[in-house]
Formats: sequence, C-alpha cells, structure tokens
Amino acid sequence: MPKLLVIDDDKETCEYIKEFFEHRKYTVFAADSGPKGLALIKQQEPDLVLLDVNMEGINGLETLKQIKDKYPEMAVMMVTVASDDDTRKTAQTLGADDFIRKPIHGDYLEGTVLLKVAALIRERKRKNAHT
Repeated sequence: MPKLLVIDDDKETCEYIKEFFEHRKYTVFAADSGPKGLALIKQQEPDLVLLDVNMEGINGLETLKQIKDKYPEMAVMMVTVASDDDTRKTAQTLGADDFIRKPIHGDYLEGTVLLKVAALIRERKRKNAHT
C-alpha cells in the first residue's frame, strides 16, 4: 500500500488530501510544518511527499532543500497557489518532482500522484531485480 506524507500548515488542505487518498487505500500521514514533516519522513519512510510552498516558519522551499539533503531519492511534489516562474524554477533546482496547483482538483491530484507512485514502484522493483 503506498504511503504519502502531506506537509501543509493549512489544516483543511491536509484533511482533504488525507481523506481523499485514504479512501483510495493509501496510508497518509500529515504534518503542519517542515520540521514535523522531516521527523515523519524519518519515522514512516513515505513513498511520496506532497509539500506546500507557503508555510509559516520554515517555508516549503527550505523544507524541500532539507528533505533532498537528507533523502535525495525522496519524491516530492509541491502543492501551491504560487504560480510564479521563480518559485517553480527554485523548487525544480532543489529537486521537486512536480507541482500541484491549489485549489486542488481531485481528478488531477489523483492522476498525478498515481502516475508518480506507479513510476516509483517500477523503479524500486527494477533496482531490487539488479541487486
């Protein structure tokens, strides 16, 4: 069963994404800050992180940098209302795998995450077959 981690300081967004994917048989964890999210990554080893860009305290870009420094192979999709090119370029440079725009649309969210998780599972199987 795929494991997702949502890092977003907006409680409603976390609840929506959590319920959305739990209904689809995913295991979903949520954190309302970057430091809490980093702790959950260490504890739960999720397949994919959905990370908000605009958070109080440590923002999503700094959190992304910390995630990629510690877990370079971790798949991270940015969830944001920010659509400016600078934010996108910075996130891509830091290692973001994709972007999901707020407001979140269920079909797009599901399709994007399912494709990414399927690719991760294929890659993991391929690596395991060669070891």
